Amino acid sequence: MVLNPSDLQQNCRSSEFVWRSANGDPRPVDEVELVVRKKKRKGEQPVREKISESLRREVIVINPDVDTNNMDRIGEAISEKLEIKPAEIYVIRTVRPNYLDHEGTFHIAPLNDPFPKSNAGASFAADIAVKSMLITYHCTVSLKY
Repeated sequence: MVLNPSDLQQNCRSSEFVWRSANGDPRPVDEVELVVRKKKRKGEQPVREKISESLRREVIVINPDVDTNNMDRIGEAISEKLEIKPAEIYVIRTVRPNYLDHEGTFHIAPLNDPFPKSNAGASFAADIAVKSMLITYHCTVSLKY
């Protein structure tokens, strides 16, 4: 039996869907597949998923260029990028401690990153670009490591 969307009514008190036949007799429907699509709002930024914890991580700590001995460490800015070595994908974690001196000035080291709003590091992006070009131009180079 095929149901039209106009034949389905949602009961306000529960999530049970009821099919009404042509003569108006309500009969419960055993299975109804509904596809709900969320409309993307204008100006809504996509949310980046966290990188898997199962990948190996290398931690790099970048301190500000000023003397931080007499400062209070108030936090840190952490960014993670995917990097690749032949036969290994790993994560580089860059930690930039935040400092506040006694005069109330905030200090943090600058982040020198070629792709500031991406999870991909330079080696990962280069690997993708090279493999894409090889596939596009049908080069007969082995892509295995």
